[in-house]
Amino acid sequence: MFERQLAAGVVPQGTTLTERPSWVPDWDSLTDEERRVYARMHEVCAGFLTHTDAQIGRVVDSLEKLGVLDNTLIFVMSDNGASAEGEVGGTYNEHPSTHNIRDDVSESVALLDDWGGLDGYPHYAWGWAWAGNTPFRLWKRYAWLGGTRVPMIVHWPSGIRDVGGVRDQFAHAIDILPTILDACGVTMPDAVGGVDQLPVDGANLLQSLGDAASPSPRSTQYFEMLGSRSIFADGWKVTTDQHSEVVRALERQWFIEAGRNNVTPLADSLRGRAGAIRSRQYPIPSSLTLYPEGGPVSDDSLPRMAGGGRVLAEVDVPDSEPEGVLFALGDWTGGFAGFVDRGILTVVAATPGGEIRAVANRPLSGGRHILGCAFRLAPNGSLRVEALIDDVVVGAADSNHELPHAWQHGGASLILGHDRGLAVCKGYEPPFAWNGVLHRVTVEATRGRPVMEEDIIRVAMQVD
Repeated sequence: MFERQLAAGVVPQGTTLTERPSWVPDWDSLTDEERRVYARMHEVCAGFLTHTDAQIGRVVDSLEKLGVLDNTLIFVMSDNGASAEGEVGGTYNEHPSTHNIRDDVSESVALLDDWGGLDGYPHYAWGWAWAGNTPFRLWKRYAWLGGTRVPMIVHWPSGIRDVGGVRDQFAHAIDILPTILDACGVTMPDAVGGVDQLPVDGANLLQSLGDAASPSPRSTQYFEMLGSRSIFADGWKVTTDQHSEVVRALERQWFIEAGRNNVTPLADSLRGRAGAIRSRQYPIPSSLTLYPEGGPVSDDSLPRMAGGGRVLAEVDVPDSEPEGVLFALGDWTGGFAGFVDRGILTVVAATPGGEIRAVANRPLSGGRHILGCAFRLAPNGSLRVEALIDDVVVGAADSNHELPHAWQHGGASLILGHDRGLAVCKGYEPPFAWNGVLHRVTVEATRGRPVMEEDIIRVAMQVD
């Protein structure tokens, strides 16, 4: 890969390839099973990129058919360096990693044909993140170049003459807005709808795009990510303890830039401050009643059920063939649902440790009922899922899986009376709408295991 970068001119001749960190396994050290799984991980990544390329091609083809392609400014870039969130061995489903559950190689081999399909939420191993950031150090979430330096492809035939040319001028994501505004002949307004706008710190890149020999439009940029700091100034970047005078000068410059952008003050730890980061105007209640006329409700607004809870739906059950989803949150990579299948109430929880299913021991009768589920924790933390009809337990399932602090680390929403997207389990296909009347759904959190600061921080760390 490095040799191809040199040959293409995207990496200057004379560049030295960074060494592989000792804690990133060498390919030659992997077992045959690990190599099979790791190879499939990057095959999935390649498939995704191929799919993405095809969709970009559809946009370009449409612009060409409309006769506007030559005067359309297109930017293609990444939002950060390659990600290492799959950790050292990668994962078939990233959500369990939020709860410190790691994949076993034998399990990954058994799922080999499913990698890249709808059943998983995969992420490749550290080794691929390191390789994908060649020739830089580290990856996403670090201020090293491996986390912040990304390729950018710009297509604009009317404004860029040397097709396929390479630009060496410094550029940053904040430069995109002023570049587009200038290309369109638009001046950044001081206010929009009576709201004063924040200043735009980015620089205009049009001169750089038009002339490979033009100077960089600016010479300073600070970086900060989870305490990892860096600054680029006048051709230098703080990454070493060498050139101590330059390092001290750049450190002073970092604090100037960071203060101007409200990054300071810095603190060494998030512990003890997690609950004080943001105060809610409307605190989360321990019980919340929702109505089907509303839209999906973010789990961030629901009662916290990490210590146990109930979800209860007040419904009118039809006299014959009742069926459909009463409530659903998330999907089979993480979530829960209560639904009726051929007259039988079923509750499924897709936890980080696996699926738990409680099925009622009798069919529903017509009329007004309260149907739902309960999540109960044993003293040892194991989970019991119960199916409820009119507050009577009609089915239960016990598991050594834990009740998650977050069903999905990117967030999920509770949907009432139907489901959408991917199902929580294989027992139904969305939307599978409830064919009776749904009056309301109540979500209750019960007292149990408290949510620890470490759990809040760990979930927050996974969201990006």
